[in-house]
Amino acid sequence: MKRLLSALLLTSASAFAQAEPPVFDVVNLQAEARVTVPNDLMQATLFVERDNRNPSELAAEITRTLNQATKAAQAFRGVKVSTGSQSSWPVHDPKGKVIAWRSRAELRLESRDFDAAANAIAQMQNGMQLGHIAFALAPETAEASENALIEKAIAAFRARADVMAKSFGAKGWRVMNVNIGSGRDMPPMPYMRAMPMKAMAEDAMPVQDVQGGDSQITVNVNGAIQLQP
Repeated sequence: MKRLLSALLLTSASAFAQAEPPVFDVVNLQAEARVTVPNDLMQATLFVERDNRNPSELAAEITRTLNQATKAAQAFRGVKVSTGSQSSWPVHDPKGKVIAWRSRAELRLESRDFDAAANAIAQMQNGMQLGHIAFALAPETAEASENALIEKAIAAFRARADVMAKSFGAKGWRVMNVNIGSGRDMPPMPYMRAMPMKAMAEDAMPVQDVQGGDSQITVNVNGAIQLQP
């Protein structure tokens, strides 16, 4: 038993002796780089909502409207259209009796060509209503912008590290650890502005001038450095 205790004490003392010494002169830093990038992706949702006492007739009417609007959107190159949510529900009178059926269906539109998308929306609004428009950065645009910012953010981090070292009278510094993160923010903006009707048929919807606005991308670099005496 005494031998076992002696072995444990020797092992503990050896481990303590081999432990790394405390780290001093560590400074935490943070730096960032920002860039404003024009949004290059337009997304829109159009919907149709109808009532009919005959559910079969209602379904056929909704289907015809969706098919016509889809065909109209597909006529514009670079415009992607997809089916959105669809739902139907009964309409009741004050006594709770079903007097009709109501159905709503959506189409989603996406394009990097704002003019083509605006013209497609104008054509689709002959039978549907515009529910929502949003602007964003295409994934490849956002990724390229973030990659370009990483180098700038790291340079800003190194510049701050140099200032810290000089301020504390150190000869230099070394990196202990670094974390890099990014974020995107699109400032509030009016997403559409009406413009005079173009030369179109009198019953056609006017084409609107869409303004995509900008998104701001930020890359943050934070970590710790050790000042070198």
